[in-house]
Amino acid sequence: SKLTKRKVIFNFRDSDIKNNGQGAPLAPIYHKFIVNDLNLKLPTCIINIGGISNLTYVDENKLIGFDTGPGNNLIDNFVRSNFNLYYDNNGMIASKGISDNKFVKNFMNDNYFKLNYPKSLDNNYFKKYLKTIDKLDISLTDKLSTLLECTIQSIVKAILELPKNPKNILIVGGGYKNKRLVNR
Repeated sequence: SKLTKRKVIFNFRDSDIKNNGQGAPLAPIYHKFIVNDLNLKLPTCIINIGGISNLTYVDENKLIGFDTGPGNNLIDNFVRSNFNLYYDNNGMIASKGISDNKFVKNFMNDNYFKLNYPKSLDNNYFKKYLKTIDKLDISLTDKLSTLLECTIQSIVKAILELPKNPKNILIVGGGYKNKRLVNR
């Protein structure tokens, strides 16, 4: 501030916590400006699919933000370990597999999904499921498809918990490149 002779706004996480937030995600206020700037019909939802997926919901009266569950982190870790690739380009590998519905159902019974928003996650929270999926007697592509479905179902669950059905859903973050994820 002294060097630039400009006001510097900082310490967002502490301020969020002091106002009954969890210090994350921090994107909702930024997303609200995007929604307003694009003049989108309300309610609108922005889903940021990074390592962890988070959601911002904007309507006439509410601004809601929370982590929905895993984003790319489980998928990318699995691909690195089993396919020696950095990520599943366009979801092509996962699209060749069949999801294990029993695993997905068990995953969606995780205590995190029983919490009401606001809620936030550590990037490592769901990594225990990588060990669990390794024990399944299914192909690697089926395992990857299953992890992708876990991400999808966690996002769907979050959308269904919103006060109103969004008129627009914008998908941002690295996950928007995964065509299989977006199409599902």
